[in-house]
Amino acid sequence: MSTPTEAEADWLAERMRTHQGQVVVLSNKARPQACSDTVLHATVIQLLPPGQTEFTKVRTTIAAIDAIGFPLKPEHRKDFLAGWPVVTTAMLIPLLPPRERGRQTVTDLEERARNAFYLTVTLATERLRACADAREGTTLACEVRRLMVLEDLAAAVELPNESTDPQKRQRQRGRFLINAFREGQARVGHFYPGQRGKDVLQAAYGEVRAIGNADERAAIMTRELRRVELLSRLYRRAQVVRAAQHELSRTLRVGEPTSRIQHQVLAHALEGGLPLDALMEAAIQGDLNPAPLYGHVAIWVAALEVGRRLGQLARGAAIILEPELGTALERLLVLADQEGNDADLRAARLVRELALALRPAGFWAALRVATQAASSPCRLDPKPQGQ
Repeated sequence: MSTPTEAEADWLAERMRTHQGQVVVLSNKARPQACSDTVLHATVIQLLPPGQTEFTKVRTTIAAIDAIGFPLKPEHRKDFLAGWPVVTTAMLIPLLPPRERGRQTVTDLEERARNAFYLTVTLATERLRACADAREGTTLACEVRRLMVLEDLAAAVELPNESTDPQKRQRQRGRFLINAFREGQARVGHFYPGQRGKDVLQAAYGEVRAIGNADERAAIMTRELRRVELLSRLYRRAQVVRAAQHELSRTLRVGEPTSRIQHQVLAHALEGGLPLDALMEAAIQGDLNPAPLYGHVAIWVAALEVGRRLGQLARGAAIILEPELGTALERLLVLADQEGNDADLRAARLVRELALALRPAGFWAALRVATQAASSPCRLDPKPQGQ
């Protein structure tokens, strides 16, 4: 016969399976709720996936959560123990087949993270090259300046299995970045449809080279270094997720019990990590929805997808906005107007800034009404150049 703890764990596991992919609020039944139902509902309703109007509230204990191996980030665990409800969701992790000998198979998500990193390195190199030429008042040969820039970028990236020797590590990163730049050159046309890659890179250089204000150039340098570091971390995270999926798949195939650390790694239920506004910037700039890489932001998948689609539109691609994404965009625009400086507010403001740069506010309001009335997707074409 099951003990009360085992029975509760089984009950919780079934609830999480039943509501997989939906918003679930975990509330500590061992402690009084730290906020009222009214405040809780008003907070959670903004996080529901578009089209969903209800969420599941589960009163449970930390023992039951641990018993089923459901991972909570340390800060969320601390909140739960203090009596605050935790908003989360359960994700389905696909199993991978046994690895074949030779080179490891690259997953689709890993490939997209890699391509986003390659493109970011290439564009950042051109903009940083322009900053250096403008600062020194001279234009060095492209290849010479690019090598100098890539050497500086080495501090912003991280490679698996790096050498502990600083000089060897610098050479490893240098070779990696040279390859990343070249691979990015080959992919520019894919990210900027209808444009020649050569023209995109010339524009990236020329726009920055024409800036005479040193403070503005310094801000661009900071931004580009941040983006390279951000996309490097996402690419590295994708590699970690792929390795963790293989390990979990092997564990299940041989019939061994899975471990809590395996679940934590897959969900990134660890200390630190990237804030939501950084993930939104990656979605916009890298044409990548990072939600599958970070289980704790799974409830933001629609919002991050809005950022990704608007980034595509900004780069000259036609996009499709389904009604649920129109709803998510509307929520982000409303959220952006709220006071505060939390990561979710900063993420919403990134979307608002980009949306208003692409179309006026009235356009987005009318689009929302139209898509909801028609209950069908809407196609948006990029504005012709010069408009």
